[in-house]
Formats: sequence, C-alpha cells, structure tokens
Amino acid sequence: MKNKISILILSLFLAVGCGNNSSENLYKNVPAKINANGVGIEDSSINTRNIDNYLFRDDVVYVDLRSYAEIATEGHIAGFSFYPFYDFIATKENAEDYEGNPINDRLFRMKAEYGQTGLVGNFEPNYEESVMVLNDLFPKDKYIFAITISCNEVTYFFNLLIQYGYNPAYLYNIGGFSIGTGFYNIAYVNIENPKYLVKGNSYLYPIGQFETFDFMKDLTPITKV
Repeated sequence: MKNKISILILSLFLAVGCGNNSSENLYKNVPAKINANGVGIEDSSINTRNIDNYLFRDDVVYVDLRSYAEIATEGHIAGFSFYPFYDFIATKENAEDYEGNPINDRLFRMKAEYGQTGLVGNFEPNYEESVMVLNDLFPKDKYIFAITISCNEVTYFFNLLIQYGYNPAYLYNIGGFSIGTGFYNIAYVNIENPKYLVKGNSYLYPIGQFETFDFMKDLTPITKV
C-alpha cells in the first residue's frame, strides 16, 4: 500500500519546470536561518531575491503551495513541485465548497484556536495514512524551501510539519511569488531578470487539469467521533 501511494505521489507531483543544473548552484552551501525556530519569511536567509542561487539541489525539497489555477496563470520557479495547500494539504475545519458541501477530503483539517488557524497543534488528519503521505512527500532529513502567493500558507504548512516532528531549522519560507508586501516578501515575479522564472500560460495548463488526486481514493478516512 505504501509503495503504491509513493509511486502515485511521485508521478503526480513531478515539477513542470526544469532548469540548468549548474555545479555552482548545486554545491553552494545553504546559509543558516536568521531565526532557526521561526517560520516566517523574515526568519529565512533565503528568499525571492536570492532563491535562484539555491536551486536544483539534491538536499532540498522545493514546494509551491499555490493553486494550480494560480500556477497556470502566473507561472512558477523552475524546479519547484506543486502541492496546492488548500486543495490538497489542509483546509479549515468545517469548510464548505461553493455549493455548501463539507470539504473533508484534504490530508488534514485546521482547527481554530483563539480565532486563529494553522497553529502548531491545531492540525488533525483526515486519513489514517495522512502522516505517512506527509513524510513520503517531505523527508525530514532534507531542507524544505516553500513559496506561495504572499507566504501565509507557508507558515501554516511549516506549523503542520513542526507538529509532526520536523526540525524548523530546515524549513525555509521563501516568501511570495506574485504579491509583494514589504521588504521581506517581495514578489518573485518582480525580481529583475529572474533566472529561473517559467512564465504562466493558462492555455498550456488548463485550469482544473491537475486538481484531481486519484491516489487519495485508496486512503482510509478517519471517522470523526
């Protein structure tokens, strides 16, 4: 069962973009985080300004948490794999779709505490295999570089990983791909001559094309008591 899921995950989430795997980038040391325990963009020494210098490494998992619609329209960074946060990883507890149907088919759900969601300890699995899938996709012995629209979902995602035993020192919040909101969160698409920008084309990547996760049909739902 585990091998079957791993193969399906691998085939589903291969990165669309490829780039020049130069030895200069491959062997450049990863600088320590500014704040080893922080999960914000201000805590990371790697961001949208310098990410091009740290791509295509064997010791890094590159994560783009935007929706496939956003990736198709806006483009992406070559070498990043796509794991849409709200469409695959987690959604808020008691969330509903546009027709009022409950959304309970993500790997995890986020409970609210003191009006906040996405905190460490607030995630609950929807499937018996949810944590196994998480560990398969994101190995604990590698760096994880993550990007989204404006970096909020990266914070939620890293809090989820920390809840399940990941070391925050290896989790780098790269920041925002398309919306810049200050010094730390400048948008990657606004960088002058980004070396590994793959431009979006909604005609090549039709919206909805990647929004099915067939391997999840084999997972075992956890019945809420």
